[in-house]
Amino acid sequence: MPMFSIQKKGLLAALAVLSLVGTSGVVSAQEDLDSSVLTKLGSALTFYGFLRIDAVYESDPLNDTQVPAFAISDDVVNSGGSDFTLYTRLTRFGLDFDGGDVLDGGDLTGKLELDFYGFDSSDSRNELRIRHAYLQIEKDDWSLLAGQTWDLFSPLYPSVNADTLNWNMGNPGDRRPQVRFGFTPDMGEEGELKLFGAIALQGAIDSQEIDGTADGVLDGEASGIPQFQARAAYAGRLFGSQESEIGIWGVLGFEESDVPVGGEDEWTSSAFGIDFAIPITEEWKVKGEVWMGENMDDLRGGIGQGINATTGDEIGADGFWVELNYAYSRTTHLFAGVSVDDPDDHDLPTLGRDRNKAIYIGAHYSVWNPIRLGWEFTHLNTEYLGQADGDASRARVWIAYHF
Repeated sequence: MPMFSIQKKGLLAALAVLSLVGTSGVVSAQEDLDSSVLTKLGSALTFYGFLRIDAVYESDPLNDTQVPAFAISDDVVNSGGSDFTLYTRLTRFGLDFDGGDVLDGGDLTGKLELDFYGFDSSDSRNELRIRHAYLQIEKDDWSLLAGQTWDLFSPLYPSVNADTLNWNMGNPGDRRPQVRFGFTPDMGEEGELKLFGAIALQGAIDSQEIDGTADGVLDGEASGIPQFQARAAYAGRLFGSQESEIGIWGVLGFEESDVPVGGEDEWTSSAFGIDFAIPITEEWKVKGEVWMGENMDDLRGGIGQGINATTGDEIGADGFWVELNYAYSRTTHLFAGVSVDDPDDHDLPTLGRDRNKAIYIGAHYSVWNPIRLGWEFTHLNTEYLGQADGDASRARVWIAYHF
């Protein structure tokens, strides 16, 4: 069949579809329609996400322009000078699945969410990264989740720094593969108790093989024991008409090395803390976390320092972050906060990162329904053992089209 004929038929088919859409409103954005479609095996599928671009200026070098964790010491050669970067890595695409009823009244759901923060490519050829990939079954007060999603511990995150959520600056926790069990009974007419436990992968974040053998087995996997996580929380109206939530949590992981380091070949990774999100008035809200632990590099704590490679000691750390939010209007959200990650001086190696502090302020706007934009300003101060501090200010603006 001639190519022109094929193209002509394709064009006519496309025009027919457009005509149908225009007359019936089957996929018209102006109509109030069910946004889900059906998968091959009958699950309802809903698409969501956003297209986003960020512009960032840094007064002095950080460890990375796009995934910042700490400021470089002023004693480091070429530590001065400003940086600028522009990127689209935070663009996100997600699928929500609804599998309907299972187990005589249970709900089967799932999620797949991706962004472009793979790091083995240039900024014009960003690679996909899995953020969430899990299934979940909920029945009555019980739930089971299997796959990758947020850690149970340290469940909150600041409004600033969407790249790293102030990890290693005072906010621990990340996403990792896990199997999670939940029980959420009602507590009176206006409250709910949340009890969750999970087994998860130790080493999912830092990929640690401290002995350097590169045998393909993470130290967490080599222990033969999963990581354990737990959280208990109360959600209800503690103050006024809006819901508050206060939780306590803990995490325990195990690591083992084929070759001893400083005479040690087994370690534990642990942390415990509290989280809170409390409305003060209709417009004002405070949220944050306080925590302490040891060997926390796989938990996004200790400024990325878990084990002293000379002594073999686990590096202890404590920290917190707290943020004040103000809903100026339905479309404008203002916030300011501080976060601190403070490793134990006695556990650190020479020239180790001793304290990391971030002070930030910003605003996010919903300009009109699909468009959102924001600006943020963060000042970081990183202290070192045996070196001068590092100081840097980070200014950022972004715009996103949500769909």
